[in-house]
Amino acid sequence: IYLREMYPPAVQLPVAALSFASVTFAFQAGAGGALLVSLRSLAGTLTVFLLLLFLRVCDELKDLDADKAHFPDRAIVRGDVLVEDLHRLHRGCLGAMVLLNLWQGPTVLAAFAGLLVYALLMERWFFREARMRASLWLAVATHNPIVPLISLYGLAVTAADGALGSLTPGELAALIVALWSPSLAWEIARKIRAAEATAAEEKKRREAAAAAEAERRRRAARDMASMSLIDACSKGRSDVVQAWL
Repeated sequence: IYLREMYPPAVQLPVAALSFASVTFAFQAGAGGALLVSLRSLAGTLTVFLLLLFLRVCDELKDLDADKAHFPDRAIVRGDVLVEDLHRLHRGCLGAMVLLNLWQGPTVLAAFAGLLVYALLMERWFFREARMRASLWLAVATHNPIVPLISLYGLAVTAADGALGSLTPGELAALIVALWSPSLAWEIARKIRAAEATAAEEKKRREAAAAAEAERRRRAARDMASMSLIDACSKGRSDVVQAWL
């Protein structure tokens, strides 16, 4: 149920394949060689697919309380998916990613280890949860670098396949930045829209509260004309008592 609603494999697996291919093909094309699809790159595609699912599950577990308030139709909030189910999926993703990368050689394994450690730190909010929840921009600064780390993992896979050619470190860095830029720009735009929506919602809440207070005062002033202080006290009309006082 959870995969069907939140992470449909029929959609997300092609997305992961295209995303990882865009990384490895960019390095291969930059090196001037033929585009290569290898067993390593297929394992890398599955790794990215599982990594994104892992991060999705982490977010689901981190935001459970907020989802109960704002997304009552989600499967875990409805009770169709249990928290224990997500923990099992979480562990399954970890185990499968490790198995997919153990045989790939030291370069790929080191890149995968760095990627996995960073993902685990993201899961724990880098041990600064309260501070990061309070700052959208701090969350972007600490979470979005997972994207270039995926590119570095793709670089390691391409290098292990011997398809890097004579690309210099500067050229490789330029490719990584180019691959990262669209994701970073999208994330920044999303946070700007979220901040604007939050500000608009807070303004609307303040205006509603001010209107309700004004109406309460008008009602109290109207009733004060026909109700004595003693009557207001006996009837529990605190608004009229406050108007009298």
